[in-house]
Amino acid sequence: GPNNVVIAGDHHTTLQIAAHFQAQGRHTHRLKVSHAFHSPHMDPILNDLQTIAHTLTHHPPHTPLISTLNPGHNPHTPDHWPQHARHPVRYADAITHLHHHGVTTYLDLGPNTTLATLTTLTLTHLTPHDHPTPAVLPLTRPHQPEPTTLLTALSHAYTRGTPLTWNHPHQPTTPQPPINLPTYPFQQQRFWLDKAATPQDAAGLGLEPTVHPLLSTATQLPDGTHLFTGRLSLETHPWLADHSVANTTLLPATALLELALHAAERTGCEEVEELVIHTPLALEPQQDLLLHLTAGPADVTGRHAVAIHSRTEDGQPWMQHASGVLVRSS
Repeated sequence: GPNNVVIAGDHHTTLQIAAHFQAQGRHTHRLKVSHAFHSPHMDPILNDLQTIAHTLTHHPPHTPLISTLNPGHNPHTPDHWPQHARHPVRYADAITHLHHHGVTTYLDLGPNTTLATLTTLTLTHLTPHDHPTPAVLPLTRPHQPEPTTLLTALSHAYTRGTPLTWNHPHQPTTPQPPINLPTYPFQQQRFWLDKAATPQDAAGLGLEPTVHPLLSTATQLPDGTHLFTGRLSLETHPWLADHSVANTTLLPATALLELALHAAERTGCEEVEELVIHTPLALEPQQDLLLHLTAGPADVTGRHAVAIHSRTEDGQPWMQHASGVLVRSS
């Protein structure tokens, strides 16, 4: 590729070359191969390879074939194969040759996506920014089922206008009529309805609805305690993200005070005599918090204890964020 090169040869020499480029900050990687292909190490087998190649009958391929030895080299002769084993692979030149001859879809038949990656890098340098990039489709991927990767690649090729005979890769036991597929890329426009962010009906759950931006329900327990519940998240209350400290979204202290005032109103009080903040209420992205606001029954002085707690939906212990005292105005 335009940014990659493979070095093959004597073990010690290739390691020295790799160390030289590593010292310049270049990334190097040792290939897992049995021999130093395309190097003088292939010389002992070239005569045998050429002899065997001459015993075969070579026919012109039904699909045009070019050589990575040299795009203009004739690969239809027995002498091509020993030369290919001995000389460097000019892969970038071969892809450039195909690109200039109008090829727009490439299929990688290798066991992994190495050649697909090199092809994409080469085509990126060849394709103008205002032109669509050709499709590079690997037919197999490591650790993925081959039927899935094969049919996925062929489907992508078909939507780009490449004609396919589908009964070859997939012939069902019972013949089925073919389904016409669009020959253009899908628009990737989402039509699914988003989940409603509004809470369930409080009355249907045996609770009272409450008009408050952070609370959903209210109820009075038999001992006189008032319980208010709600659910907080940055999805249902995106404006809370405006209050961030050290890259952490926190419920403002004024919001805790406003919750206490709401409890005071529902319990017949007019003032928050005292409010102590114990732990900030932090909101994480894609996380829902269950919110509880409690106002206890009046004591002998007419005061009500108020507390604000929250917890996540995974059953973690409740965390107290604030506590205070509600009183009637004197």
